Order: sequence, then structure tokens, then C-alpha cells
Amino acid sequence: GQYMPPPPGYAGGDGGQYMPPPPGYGDNPPGYPGGYFPPPPRGYDADNEERDYPHRPPPGYFERGDGEGDDDEEEFGRDDPSQSIYGAGQPGYGNKDKRDYRGGAGLGQHGNAAEKKQRNMQTLPKVDNISEKDLRAILSSEVHLVDIFIPPNEGVPSPSLDGYNENIRGEFCTIDWSLHKKSPSTVPMFRDLVSKSPGCEHRIKVSLKQITDAAREYDMDNSAVAHTLEPSGFVFHESRCGSTLVANSLAAMNPSAHRVYSESSPPLKALTACGENSSRCPMSTASQLFSDTVYMMSRSNDDAESKVFFKIQSAGSKSISVFSEAFPDTPWIFVYREPNQVMMSQLDVPNIKQANCVRGKKSPSASIKHFVKRHGMKMRDLTDEDFCAVHLVSTMAVFCSISACCLLSRFGFGMETLCCGFGQPFIES
Repeated sequence: GQYMPPPPGYAGGDGGQYMPPPPGYGDNPPGYPGGYFPPPPRGYDADNEERDYPHRPPPGYFERGDGEGDDDEEEFGRDDPSQSIYGAGQPGYGNKDKRDYRGGAGLGQHGNAAEKKQRNMQTLPKVDNISEKDLRAILSSEVHLVDIFIPPNEGVPSPSLDGYNENIRGEFCTIDWSLHKKSPSTVPMFRDLVSKSPGCEHRIKVSLKQITDAAREYDMDNSAVAHTLEPSGFVFHESRCGSTLVANSLAAMNPSAHRVYSESSPPLKALTACGENSSRCPMSTASQLFSDTVYMMSRSNDDAESKVFFKIQSAGSKSISVFSEAFPDTPWIFVYREPNQVMMSQLDVPNIKQANCVRGKKSPSASIKHFVKRHGMKMRDLTDEDFCAVHLVSTMAVFCSISACCLLSRFGFGMETLCCGFGQPFIES
């Protein structure tokens, strides 16, 4: 005896059954029972005693007033609309019955496009500290996630221990993806694309957790507005090894269908948010943050786009365990190169202190410290070239050990605790 709303677009039939009406029709309010029946199939004017839809108006007319009228053909206003209960209006159809089906811009329910827009505005998910205009821009995927900010004094975990901190904020702007799709090599890095996108002069900042929850809720009922691309692959690498060529090739392979993020900031910040070996928070927290970040970056309002790829910065290779927990079934590759060639490319700068592999010398990672200590060396004794070599080999060692362990664990070798959580013990062997 309870009335429950059927799926959107369905109407109640005889005996409490829910029947899908023909395309373009519905009841008012949408989806609820109570004796709403679909009109006869398109093009029929014959009486239908069971459903009580004796006639249909011509295209472009809808029923006026309370919907009552006689069964004469003249009621459709074919000769004189002003004398009919059907007046010219939005494209759509109406019935002569009291059930009050009225066409509205082909929506199949009471009202026109403006009324439907107003209803949508009222049903937008709630997100704090953001205007309706900016919220709509994010939910419709008119703007894209370009950065995230983690409050330095608050940390990553939520104070309630449920996921990550709501004060972690996402920054959105309108990216001109055509620049990268037309010529990936002219904007090879994501920062190049952002800097050359005029729409990124204005940016929207909002709680990443709140906006992601809102987007997931919105996407359930508005897939025609924005669709979510399932990540097709991730590219990890050791730097200066040709990874940008890989990313550009993925973009050039099918420009209209492929979206490629080449070393964008948000995924790296999410992957490394809990620190090396998850020293600042549980891996599950970083995994959720990474998953939500990728979700927001994979939303699209371009119907031609069907695949999205991410090339992660080399520093993110040590955090592949976080990625593996968030996307255990998503393909990935690791790009590497002959070590001497990598070293030569890294050190080919006017000042060796500017080399990427040397920048971390003042605050070396735990894996680098462990490697140096294991080999009986001291950090202060390392030359810049030595440190660059140690940096590169530690990246390779951590990545290979963790990725190998995660693969072994997937095949039932029971090594999750040993390796996938941190990877350090495996380096020693």
C-alpha cells in the first residue's frame, strides 16, 4: 500500500504497475504514480477507452486550462486555435483528460524549458562557499580541475577519521583542450596548456571532497550533461627517458577521442599526500584523495572524448602503491632508459644545482638516506653527480620493488603487508 517513485520517466498503470510512456511524455510530478497513463502511440487519433486519450493535438499545440473538453476533432484547434482548448505553444503534446499532461519543449511533463531549468536549479547538490553559477560550471564540466591545495597546518586525514580533510581545496578553470589535441608538442606539459588557456584567468576554489561528492550525485541523473571517462592508462617514468613522447603519442593517436594529462599537479599531490611509506597518514586516505582527484579530472562535456590518460611526474613513481590501491585494474606502464643517457640529460644544465635529480639534496627522501647508509656512505660526502645517480637508482628500486610486490599480491602470494604498504624491506634484497 506504499507509493514509491518509479524510475525517472515512468508512469503508473493499471493495477499499480509502472509503465514507461512513449518518448517525450511523462506525468506531473515526474515519475510518481496515481493514475497517470501514457497517451496513444504517435500519429493515432482513435479512441482509447482504457487510457481515456481519445485524441492528440497536432505538433506545436498543448492543452490549455484544466484539460477538459469534448471529443470533437475541432477541439484540437486545427481550424481555429483560439476556439480550442489546445493553444499554440511549446513543441509537445497534451491530452484532453484531467490528468493534465502538457508538452513543454518536448520534455513530456508540465512546463516549458524555463520551468525545467528552474527545477534543476532547485535540485543542485549542496556545496559550501560557492556561487550557483560556479557550481553549475563545475558540475557541467565547463571547467576542469587544475590544482589542489592541502592546508599545511591541518594535514590530509579528516578530523573525523572518515576520509580526507574537507579543507583540501580544488582549483578549477576552463582549459582549451583544442590546443593540446591539435599539436601536443607545442603544449607538451599540462602547465603549458593551462598557461595558454584564456579561460584559466578566472579560477574557482572549492572543497575537493564536497565538490566530488556533489559531482558523483549529479552524474547519476545528468549523464547527458557530463560523462565520466574511465581512466584508460597511466604512464610512470624515471624522467628524461621519453615519457613526454609517449604522452604526445597517446594524444596524437586519436585527438578527438583522447584526453591526456601530462604531468598535471593534482594527481601527484594526491599520490604523495601521505608521504613516503605513508608516514603522515594511512595509504587508504591518499588512495581516496587520488581516486577523487582522478574522477574530477576525468569528467567531460565533449561527447567525442572516450578515453583519458595520465602521465605522472617521475616523483610519483615511488607512490605506485597508492595508485594500485585506487585503480587495481587500470593498465599502467613504466618508461625508462639507459642510465648513462638519463644522467647526461639530467646534468645538461648551465648550473648543476638546477638539475632535477640534484634539487632534493638538501632534504633527501627516506629511500635515498637508506640507500646511502646501506652502502656505507654519508650524505655530506656525495658530489652532485653522486647524488643524482643515487636519486635515479632509488626511484627505480622503490618503483620496481613496490610494483612487483603489488603484482605478486594480486596473484595470491600474500605479500601485501611486506611490500605494497611501503616497499622498503624489498629494496634491501
